[in-house]
Amino acid sequence: MKDNYGTRKPIETILEENEIKILEVLEIISEASENGLIIIVEGKRDKKALESLGIHGKIIILNERNKRLVDQAEKILNECISKEILILFDFDREGVRLYKELKLYLNGANIKVREDLRLKLKHTMKDIRCIEELIRIRRKIYEWEE
Repeated sequence: MKDNYGTRKPIETILEENEIKILEVLEIISEASENGLIIIVEGKRDKKALESLGIHGKIIILNERNKRLVDQAEKILNECISKEILILFDFDREGVRLYKELKLYLNGANIKVREDLRLKLKHTMKDIRCIEELIRIRRKIYEWEE
């Protein structure tokens, strides 16, 4: 996005303060992911949103219809090469319920769940309740880059 003189405006002029903080937390998550942290999300759109914002490590989609959470957690454990996992489920009632159940199961299997990163992201997201909604930040950046 450019001003009247053809000069690109600073990215801070198009993003809200909390959106900038979200990008900072996502950068931390991206670095951890590149160093082996596995991220678990609820659905395909969540994964797509994270990838569009630069997270390219291993992202596992949990929500397969008609499967019990325990069965899905077993699948995760079979794929798990790391002893650290970040569960990025939505911050709505259902997402929080699933998060608590999966965290309990994974902790029982001696997998460390990175609650610190989840809480950092949650505290910056303000009105954003779903992970897939993070894609709106990418859209703003895309417009700014044009």
